[in-house]
Amino acid sequence: MLRSVETTREGRPESISMIFDEVRHALDRQFEQIQTLNGRAQQLLGFAALVVAVLVGLRPPTHGLVSTTTFSIALALFVAVVACGYQAWAIRGWRRDPQPQRLWEHYRSWPDAWLRQQLVLNWIESYAANRERLRAKVQYIRLTQVLLGVETVYLVALTIARPYL
Repeated sequence: MLRSVETTREGRPESISMIFDEVRHALDRQFEQIQTLNGRAQQLLGFAALVVAVLVGLRPPTHGLVSTTTFSIALALFVAVVACGYQAWAIRGWRRDPQPQRLWEHYRSWPDAWLRQQLVLNWIESYAANRERLRAKVQYIRLTQVLLGVETVYLVALTIARPYL
């Protein structure tokens, strides 16, 4: 939301312009990071699909509680990978205020320096709000990677041990 004129201190036009550019670029970099993380989450989910294809290809023997349990653990790990990967890849509402139409309709006749200052303040708030969501996204990607690594090692061990089950 844009603030009223009374609640902000007037800055020098050169300073406001420089800060405007820097904050805009920081927000752009943040959105590039979001795209990169989405791509990484998609890759992890694709790899998880390959891992589950291996699991299906190994099919557990139809007899024995031990073999059924070991393959059930692999399937449970896959479900955990998919759940975390989905959280990492999920579409979220990212903040990038203000809306262009609203700016045009309500603020086009306001002084340029004031409007730039308001945009900077909005972008700073947007950047902070998105930072928390980005941290969560990174955590889910890390967890997905760890779980996928554990599942891969588990399936390799299961492949080696399968003839003995």
